[in-house]
Amino acid sequence: MAATIPYPDRVHLQFARGWLELGCLGEAEKELGCLGPEAAGSSEGMEVRFQLLVKERRFSEALPVAWDQRRRFPGEVRWLMNVGNVLFWLGRADEAVDVVLPALEDNPGEAVLLYNLACYYVSLGDLPAAKRRLQDAMRAGDRRRVMRHALADDDLRALWPWIQSLDPGAGTSE
Repeated sequence: MAATIPYPDRVHLQFARGWLELGCLGEAEKELGCLGPEAAGSSEGMEVRFQLLVKERRFSEALPVAWDQRRRFPGEVRWLMNVGNVLFWLGRADEAVDVVLPALEDNPGEAVLLYNLACYYVSLGDLPAAKRRLQDAMRAGDRRRVMRHALADDDLRALWPWIQSLDPGAGTSE
């Protein structure tokens, strides 16, 4: 948490996050380069680094950061999501499934994990499994919101006709 990170690292981290949000990736990277080892290795520091690498599409560099997040901060779903997503973006959806699927035992109602699994299964060509996981995500989360998000997600394009058949108004705003 940022409150435990001392000055001036706290400020560099805030600036890095701000530059990242503004899309000034070079500036964000410079600010991250100013962090001391403790701040750089903090949960927040690692997440900003991960997000920067993802925005720069440097997925092979983001993967070790995601694994390190998972190892150093176990029990937080977002680190698991980072590992799964970066594997998926690297074209390793089968590995993403192998990482995320066992976590459902501890997080059975985590809609985002279920949704991501649906994306991974579509990529692998397993549409029945993708549909099951997306239905699970709809039950775990806000059904209409999940459907609207899915209908805007190119990773789930193969499911769009099926999703629309569930609720023809799902892709429209309320």
